[in-house]
Amino acid sequence: MQLTQTAYFCKTPLFVLPLITPIISSFIFPTRYYLAFFKIQTCLIDRVERLPLTAYGAPLIIRGKDFRVACFLIRHDRDCQKVYDTLTRLAQVPSIQYLPCFRDRPLGLLAERCQGWDFFDLRSDFERMGLPNNSWVALDNSSYQICDTYPGLLFVPEIADRTTLLGSANFRSRRRLPVLTWIHPNGKAVLCRSSQPLSGLTSKSVDDQLMLRCIRCASGDGPLLYVVDTRPPLNALTNRAQGKGYEDVNVYKDIILRFLQIPNIHAVRGSLEKLLKGTSATSLSVVANFMFYQDPKVSLKDLNSAVDKSSWLRYLRLIVEAAYFIASRMEPEAGGYSFLVHCSDGWDRTAQVCSLAQLMIDPYYRTFNGFQALIEKDWLYFGHKFTDRCGLVDSVDPREVSPIFVQFLDCTHHLLELLPEAFEFNSRMLLELHDHSRSGLYGTFIGCSERERMQLGCVLYIVNFACSNHGLSQKTYSSWAYFAENRHLFINPLYKPPVAFAQARKTTNRPHVTALLPAFVTSPHLFGPWADLFLRREWRIPSVSQRTVEVVDDLKTQTKALSAYSCLLRKRVLELSKLLGKSQAEIRDLLSLNGNREVGDSIGLHVVPISESPPPVQNLFVLIDRTG
Repeated sequence: MQLTQTAYFCKTPLFVLPLITPIISSFIFPTRYYLAFFKIQTCLIDRVERLPLTAYGAPLIIRGKDFRVACFLIRHDRDCQKVYDTLTRLAQVPSIQYLPCFRDRPLGLLAERCQGWDFFDLRSDFERMGLPNNSWVALDNSSYQICDTYPGLLFVPEIADRTTLLGSANFRSRRRLPVLTWIHPNGKAVLCRSSQPLSGLTSKSVDDQLMLRCIRCASGDGPLLYVVDTRPPLNALTNRAQGKGYEDVNVYKDIILRFLQIPNIHAVRGSLEKLLKGTSATSLSVVANFMFYQDPKVSLKDLNSAVDKSSWLRYLRLIVEAAYFIASRMEPEAGGYSFLVHCSDGWDRTAQVCSLAQLMIDPYYRTFNGFQALIEKDWLYFGHKFTDRCGLVDSVDPREVSPIFVQFLDCTHHLLELLPEAFEFNSRMLLELHDHSRSGLYGTFIGCSERERMQLGCVLYIVNFACSNHGLSQKTYSSWAYFAENRHLFINPLYKPPVAFAQARKTTNRPHVTALLPAFVTSPHLFGPWADLFLRREWRIPSVSQRTVEVVDDLKTQTKALSAYSCLLRKRVLELSKLLGKSQAEIRDLLSLNGNREVGDSIGLHVVPISESPPPVQNLFVLIDRTG
């Protein structure tokens, strides 16, 4: 059942007539200017607010998880209360089994429930990287006895025996021992991930020390192993007093320990709240504007102040800098270092940094299918608490909610905006991924690990390294089926793959090469708020698709104009060749000397210099008309 509101803008104050219907799922606004439809899915309602009664009616505010804000003024207070109660009831999700993905088909999706679940195979992605090899072998975790939040397939050093693996798992938070997530095409530098060690103030583990030594040996026994702790040092020290902590360089030999200062989930949650508070007008001012038929605007001054005070962009820059630090130093030219990355439990900041580093160095993950594979591998298979972090159910502890995945998408958007030609997908795909992760309409982003999704019946699971359906994927729809069905909406027309990647793609659809993004992506002054996400309610901002079409149209116009100018120059060379009795090749050689005027003097004829830069685009159409 969906809620439909009908609102009328007229010479009297705004009134809203509530209507409950199972068929219509849009908000209809017949205005003085146009008929506008605004759809708000109840699963994306974050909260509903009632403001004090006014002389014009009862104000009602709907705040969405997708950062949209809908404001209504209902004539009678009792009607407003009914709408409030109905919306509140429809938005409630008491437990995970009540999520819409278990009962509803997403609007407009043609695919069946079983489609899309076999899109990604973890073993295939590791095979793309050349694994297993002489140094790295597969470890069976299909029963989840080694670690219940890791996938059923892990890659570990070949020289690490089972005693070492289990000992390391016992010494790591939530048994998340160091395992490989990406390997350089040279087969040496590796990117591993884990959780923090349970070192406390005095505890040690010989097996965990040996595990790190095995990782270094499996990497070709090259430079020292970088252990990257994404937390601020003070946070790590606090955890150490609680029996957890970090690797002591006096105990773990041949490592370089580096802290990256990325804040925890609580700081990130507070940052987003401050950002949203500044990017939306106050509730009372919104209602006041509606009374006088004015669309509420976000003040540029307030927006800049809110962005600055929230520290949201500073946190994004810390993540991007951390990822680039790792990606750049894995290249042989920078030392070919191997990395072990962890935070506290290894499924928030670790997922952000590891996935973003791979996005920066591996061009396959910058393709349409590759980006989905990256999310599957480093977020879904290796574990991220989507149910908790996205607040999908009411029973979740509010302190566990945090926009960690939103940060990753925002960092990706930052890279895409700076280097649009490097990504096969567009920012519209990022917006859809954000909504899918927070709506509960798809089974892809529910649960906190592969094991939990398997128990909920949302994923294919691995038995003896082979994918088996077992009827489990019949309960929900897959996000990847939606993206495959609407691929044309998410392809970036400006995409230009790196040369090495394009050449390797001729022989395989999943090549494994490196093409590191340029260092300027970390420049502080290039970071800005993601308007398409945080300012969705601002209708003045053109949509992503509209801006893309405009850019492509401009490029087509310029290309057409430059082609016409090139034609004109060729005609001019032909005329000169006829006048001088020389071939076109000879004329071109003469024009390529020190200057066109000097060329004219040398042949006894004054040649009007040809400008090296084409005329303005707006004048080219005159040239085209005159030359027929």
